[in-house]
Parts: sequence; structure tokens; C-alpha cells
Amino acid sequence: MIPVLRGESSRLLGTRLPMIAIIAAALCGFVPVALLALVGPGNADPPMPDLDTAGGVTNTLGLVGVLLFVPALIGTIAITGEYRHRTIGTTFLAVPRRGRVLAAKLVCYSVFGLVYGVVTSAAAAVALAGAAAVRGLPLGLSFAVICTLLARIAVTAMLYLVIGVAVGALARNQL
Repeated sequence: MIPVLRGESSRLLGTRLPMIAIIAAALCGFVPVALLALVGPGNADPPMPDLDTAGGVTNTLGLVGVLLFVPALIGTIAITGEYRHRTIGTTFLAVPRRGRVLAAKLVCYSVFGLVYGVVTSAAAAVALAGAAAVRGLPLGLSFAVICTLLARIAVTAMLYLVIGVAVGALARNQL
């Protein structure tokens, strides 16, 4: 199983997908949180709680959850792209047991999904802290609670990417 994992990780890292996905992760974490936190949730219509309350912080960080379809999309496109370009054939010739190949893909992409989630969470944390500092507001939640919320976002991104890989392995067609 180790050679199959090594092959799948080198295949993943040999493409532009990780670089593009990490940039997308940083943008998906930073942009929505920064925009909402800088504008101020209290200025929305209807007004939401501001960053100095627990509800305001959870609502602002919850905005990242709206964009968690992106890792699922990345996972689906990654696998269906191999079927589309017929590069998966060499993998199946080297390892004829498709279950091992799929297990190796799920392991590699789950690690990649966790990295995606950590980058998204870190970007959201930077945006939240920066916007609160610019507006001069204390955050309504403690550092430990915010870290717990961000860790949940990271794990959820990993799960969504794994689900995307599974859907891509079943669908085999990008359309």
C-alpha cells in the first residue's frame, strides 16, 4: 500500500491543482470574513450582532462554511479529470486492484483537504482579528473557542474534499 500512496501523492503534487487550491483556500477564508467584519455585521439589513458578541463572531466565521463546496468541487474535478484525460489507466495497470487505488486517493486527498482547511481557517482568523483591530472592537469569544470553531472548519473542509473525491470516482464524468 505504501508504493500506491507514494504514487498518488506524487501524482497530486505533480500538478498545478495544489497551488491553485491553496490560493482558493486563502481567498475563501479571507475575503468573505474580512468584508463582513470590516463593513460590520450591525450594518446589514436586518442587523446582525457585531463582533463584540459571541453571535457576531460565530456568524462571521460561519460565512466560511458557505464556501465549503469549493473543496468538494476540487475533489470531484481532480478524479474526473483523471478519467477524462485517461491518465488513470496507467495507475490501474500498475495497481490492478481498484479498491487500493481508491483508498490511496482518499488518504492523499484527505491530507490535502486538511491542509486546505487549515489554510482557510488561518486566513479567516487573520481576517477576523485584523478587522476587529481596525474597528477597535474586542472579539466576543475567547481565543480557545475561536480556535475550536476554526478547527471544525478545517476538518469539515477535509470531509468535503473526501466526499468530492468519492463522488468523482463514482461519476467519472465532469459534466
